[in-house]
Amino acid sequence: MLFGTHLYLKEPKINVWRNTIKPTSAYKNNIEWSVKVAVFISLLVIVAGIWSTYTTSKITQSKIDKSLRIEQLSQQLNNHYQGLSNALTLAVNSGDKHWKNSYQSNQMILLEKLKILTDNSQLFNSQWIIKPHRIDPDALIASLKSTATTEALIFSHLETQQANKAFTIYRDFEFQQKKLRQQQAFNELQATLKQQSSDIINSLEHRLIKTTALLSLQAVGLIALWLYLRRIIQRWRDQQKIRSTELLHLAQHDALTGIGNRALFELRMAEALKQSRRNASAIGLMLIDIDHFKTVNDQYGHAIGDLLLIKMASELKSLSRESDTVTRLGGDEFAIILTNLENQYNASTISKKVLSLFDKPMLFDNHEIKISVSIGIASFPDDAKDYDELLRKADMALYEVKRKGRNNFQFFDAAIDSAAKQKIDMQDDLIDALKNYCELDTLAMLMLFEHLKYLLNKS
Repeated sequence: MLFGTHLYLKEPKINVWRNTIKPTSAYKNNIEWSVKVAVFISLLVIVAGIWSTYTTSKITQSKIDKSLRIEQLSQQLNNHYQGLSNALTLAVNSGDKHWKNSYQSNQMILLEKLKILTDNSQLFNSQWIIKPHRIDPDALIASLKSTATTEALIFSHLETQQANKAFTIYRDFEFQQKKLRQQQAFNELQATLKQQSSDIINSLEHRLIKTTALLSLQAVGLIALWLYLRRIIQRWRDQQKIRSTELLHLAQHDALTGIGNRALFELRMAEALKQSRRNASAIGLMLIDIDHFKTVNDQYGHAIGDLLLIKMASELKSLSRESDTVTRLGGDEFAIILTNLENQYNASTISKKVLSLFDKPMLFDNHEIKISVSIGIASFPDDAKDYDELLRKADMALYEVKRKGRNNFQFFDAAIDSAAKQKIDMQDDLIDALKNYCELDTLAMLMLFEHLKYLLNKS
């Protein structure tokens, strides 16, 4: 099948086609603005995402450093307090005064670390200082200094070789109670510092989760935005394709009848000729004229004439094969391109069907109109070698059937071509004769001209 069936709809839809074509410049402008807004929003979201990531990374680094410092401080406080207590215990148990240096060193460092808590309260969350226990670094410093007096006395006795006195002071119940309370306070402080370090890490995890969720939402939002924009652009492209199809349909179809016009006729004829040469098949061209169509227009009006043309187009489409193309070349002239033509019988069959359509009068707006048609047929490659020659010879066949009385069909043959050439030669000879006898008077010239005109029409 060479041609599609979309050309053979029963009713012309040209008005519908026209109504569906709308200007798309405003829609295109909306798309351009949508793209600009989408790009702006995308850049804004990307910048916000970058800034959020940068801020989170800075806060993450800061909190990790803070957590490590607190963890390190907690460990140092525990180590130096244990070192201070161990040095005192070993000194008393061994009676060796040389442990005093270790004791003093640990005591001095321990007091420095406690001052860090006092001077850098940002390292320490105030809520943990108050709850669940009231842990005051200044109170711990005061407690250390309070026990330091007794511990200094113990080392003084050890230096004077009075180990028993030193042991007695060390084992004093009140002193041991102070040391116990001091140990508990340091344990609570260490636990608080560890909890503070853990809370920092937990808050960091929560922030990272929020940041990740925010970035995910931004990514989803961007994807949704561009998917929506893609949908709008695709819709616009679809409309452009539809509009192009509509414009192409209007350019290639007759506004009145809805069938193909001369533009489509030339396009399909070129395709048919190309296929015929490729497949070594024949094609036929039927030219159809409504006989005395001008009389119909003059007698019944152009509105009735238009209805007749529409009816003609509809009937021709219904009789034609799917592979054929029915067009209106202009006025009351129609054409049918017959593809894959096996012989003249196929063309004559269609021609007889066309002629039979008008055996009975047609009713248009309460007017019965009796009409007929004339059909001229030429084939490729038997009668012609190209498009122009095929069209010319089909037209010659149409003229011949009109000359013989109309309401019939005629195939082109050599006799028609010969008669046409003879007529042209006769016209040339007559023109030359008129030039040679131009000295005749006016009346004689008119009489001669009318006689020649009669002979030409008769031929």
